[in-house]
Amino acid sequence: MDTPVSRRSLTPVAVLVALTALLVVAGCASGPRRDLERRRGPMHHYRLGVVYFEQGQVQRALDELDRSIRLDDQIPQVHYYRGYVLWSLGRYAEAADSFRRVIAINPLSLDARLYLASCLEQLGRTDEALRALDETIAMPGIQNVEQARVNKALILSRQGRIDEALRELRRAVTGRPRYHRAHWEMARLLEQAGRLEEALAALDAAAEGYEDDAGYHLLRGRVLLRLSRPTQAAAEFRRVLDLAPGTEAAERARELLKVIG
Repeated sequence: MDTPVSRRSLTPVAVLVALTALLVVAGCASGPRRDLERRRGPMHHYRLGVVYFEQGQVQRALDELDRSIRLDDQIPQVHYYRGYVLWSLGRYAEAADSFRRVIAINPLSLDARLYLASCLEQLGRTDEALRALDETIAMPGIQNVEQARVNKALILSRQGRIDEALRELRRAVTGRPRYHRAHWEMARLLEQAGRLEEALAALDAAAEGYEDDAGYHLLRGRVLLRLSRPTQAAAEFRRVLDLAPGTEAAERARELLKVIG
């Protein structure tokens, strides 16, 4: 269903529709509609699909992306964007097909591989998702493969396989020591496991990337409080109140400040 948009936000679509109308007039004079589509080219329909999706006109976006694919089935970014649109709608089986097509054209597409694993997990095919990530990790030439390790760790953690998840996260930070997201995810799991000193060390390693993140400071405060460091914990909770007033995180920080007294 299309979502309401402001008049100002419709401007890019209005411009593209106007251009399309001009092309239709020209096409009527020189040949059938199919010839007109060929002259526009697949990237015209791709760009129009992007604009429609950003404006919340989802079905029109998918129609334009399908037109692009009919004209040229070998453009990975079109299949990728179509997969992303379908993934955002929760249409995971269809999205997975699009991401597989991206990988068939460009086997080194890390993002398509990560989204494919996400689709498989959402479809309840967790073992297939983990195998897809293992294939990604083992694939020569893929850049930033540590992201696949983090995604694998998250799936493992959701299955309760905490030790395996932590192993993947350690491998990620071994390959990329300043990978702040991996340190943060490690800290979360370590705190849940009650391994507080290790959690604090992981938070220290993640700090550069999370300076302004209220969730980070809330977790750090909780760890410090459990380590019997109330003064340091209180400073973290006050930081949460500064960063995210009125949020659930701020409410939790306020409650913990009352506990400290």
